Amino acid sequence: MGDGMTASDRFRLYRFYHSDGSSKDWGIRVNIDGTLIRKYGKTGSRLNTSVTPLNSGQTTFQKLINQKLNKGYQYLGEFYIDDNGKVLDSPPLPSTAHQPIILEPYIYWRVKHISNISIHDPVLKQYLKIIGHLSDIFVTHMPEQTEWIKAFISSQPAFEGNGTTGKLLKTDGVIPLLFLMALKKCVPVGFSVSLTTEDFIAISDQLKLETQALSFFGTTVEQVRPIAEALGLLVKRLDLSGIQTEVADCYF
Repeated sequence: MGDGMTASDRFRLYRFYHSDGSSKDWGIRVNIDGTLIRKYGKTGSRLNTSVTPLNSGQTTFQKLINQKLNKGYQYLGEFYIDDNGKVLDSPPLPSTAHQPIILEPYIYWRVKHISNISIHDPVLKQYLKIIGHLSDIFVTHMPEQTEWIKAFISSQPAFEGNGTTGKLLKTDGVIPLLFLMALKKCVPVGFSVSLTTEDFIAISDQLKLETQALSFFGTTVEQVRPIAEALGLLVKRLDLSGIQTEVADCYF
């Protein structure tokens, strides 16, 4: 029979109308493999299915139809009936089309600015200076992972509407998240940066509190500590090794 639906896949559909205005449907079709398939049930509901061998050929097929006609069923025509029992005028889509689409999880970001900003506005110049400075930090510490940041910066001067938006996927890695968190922390007045999960949970600029956001990219606070300290997302740890040596020397 092939993967696609053809005219032979249509059912002869009959309907019985009850006195209370409700109705029930009955459809019949001979499959190409010689079996007889029937669909039946309340109109508009998921129809039940019955499949039996067609022992007496066309005689059995017509006999069943005559039985329904004698009971008061009315012939409606030939229709398709999908796997869920829904009556259709055109062939149903392949079963793969009914599979749910699984979307890749993401973190949503938005940079918003005051509506009357212009390219010559001092606030915009300050903003661009900040993102340039943050970019330089990444170039210094992680030069091989700055492609997303470069693309972000190139889109910023041409602001339209109230700002720019986007999504961070796992494949983007943690660098864009750290960049946006740092920007959120030091963005000038007139601008705002928001980060939320797909469940609409806000992500702050306090890196230590956002372990779940880091785990989304498969990393931890300690793994990103060097770049996070350079960005000001973490306070630098004091190097006590020299102090301990000097204290130890005092005992001799």
